[in-house]
Amino acid sequence: MKAIRKISVLAAVCLILTSCTSDPDTGITLADPVEVKYDTAVAARMDLARRYQYEAYVKAEIEKVSFDNMSGILDEIFVSLGDQVSKGDPLAALDVSDLEEQIAMAADELEYKSRKLDYELGQKQYDIELARIELDALISSGADGSEIALAELSVEKLVVEKEYIRKNGELEIEMAKNRLEKLRQSLEGTVISAPCDGEVVYIAPLSKGDRVAAHNPVVFVANKSNIYVSFEGTETISDKARTTALINGIEYEVQKQKYDQQEYLSLILSGIRPPTIFKFVQTPSEDVQAGDFAALMVYDSEKQDVLAVPTNAIFYNAGEYYVYRIEDGQKVYTGVKCGIRTDSFTEITDGLQEGDVVFVKQ
Repeated sequence: MKAIRKISVLAAVCLILTSCTSDPDTGITLADPVEVKYDTAVAARMDLARRYQYEAYVKAEIEKVSFDNMSGILDEIFVSLGDQVSKGDPLAALDVSDLEEQIAMAADELEYKSRKLDYELGQKQYDIELARIELDALISSGADGSEIALAELSVEKLVVEKEYIRKNGELEIEMAKNRLEKLRQSLEGTVISAPCDGEVVYIAPLSKGDRVAAHNPVVFVANKSNIYVSFEGTETISDKARTTALINGIEYEVQKQKYDQQEYLSLILSGIRPPTIFKFVQTPSEDVQAGDFAALMVYDSEKQDVLAVPTNAIFYNAGEYYVYRIEDGQKVYTGVKCGIRTDSFTEITDGLQEGDVVFVKQ
């Protein structure tokens, strides 16, 4: 730490007055000696870093919610701008009156095809039983072989027909089931829900009865659990510099995020300068909210345990840095070599030793 102390140098000012020297008893009072004061500091070891501060703000990741699987007619939007929502809360719904009618018709069709198959299989089985009775009668009556063979072929033909009816009917039933399932899945997609806990920050200008296209955002939700620091200045911040964000009196480590190169160039060519995004290294306090001011601290050229003096103690002339070292109350010109320099302190790499006292200009 900077050790500042006041050193007083007494300079005696000799006032040569004839009356004083010739007659000390005249009652004339001489002025007190003049006291000269100036600030000093002790060269000490410390950690130094060149730090830059920028104005930034906390923002929340925006989740864009849309009807992803289908277009339709808007029935209702359940939220208002600024509402706080929880994950799973319904946000908006499409008109499903036509869809519900289609589902009812598909369910009826499935039931009809199932009953139809049962009926046709029953009828064919009845025909098979009759044909077998006729075959048995021919055999019992001693009919000739050609008649019996013809009756056997008739039975086999009916069995094949029954198998065809069964397979074809099962295929039709499977298709009807799939259609009904897809319609029911579509019904589930007619309601969009909040993907996270957060705040509704945008609602598309839509009214009941308006047509909504698939994939067009309807509601924007700011994700409370995914906040970041956004810097919109023009300065370029190094990816390698240690960076923190001072928010509500607490300093948080943050890390600069990289844009996809093609996405970044596309934005620039469109006349949009994207903000610089910083993610929190560790989860911040629950008090940190979107909209909070963040003082972005960028630490450059950090060094530890270096010898340093106040920057105001450093002077420069004719290509040389120097200080005034205090010896026996006198200022002694001393050339020095400097390293990292900040607004407050400057590293001394040569010319001073730890504990040396130097003059600090006001």
